[in-house]
Amino acid sequence: MNDPKTLTPELRLLIDIFGPKAAVTDNGEAAFAINKAVKLKIREVLETLPEGQEKLILYKYGFLDGASHTLAETASHLGISPDEAKKMEALALRTLRYPSHSIPIKQLALASQLRDISGT
Repeated sequence: MNDPKTLTPELRLLIDIFGPKAAVTDNGEAAFAINKAVKLKIREVLETLPEGQEKLILYKYGFLDGASHTLAETASHLGISPDEAKKMEALALRTLRYPSHSIPIKQLALASQLRDISGT
């Protein structure tokens, strides 16, 4: 699989939500198309998280500056303990895996991929 530092924030998050086998093909390519509509849907879903969880995900995955950050860096940035950041991230990812959050993203990302492949 590609180096996580070279992946977009959206794809890094999708890998953590759906797992590497669901988000990346056997040859290491992204299984989902990450276009403007998918980015907007991801942001929309992230806005449903409690504020602290949203901030953690946005910073850790690099939505704010394009660079992913370690959990320790994220904890320091948010002014919380690494243990608290770990628990907050686990809860946020668990919430994002709920079908009400994950299915709209997955459907849009897969539909976008199919359009890209078909050339339409």
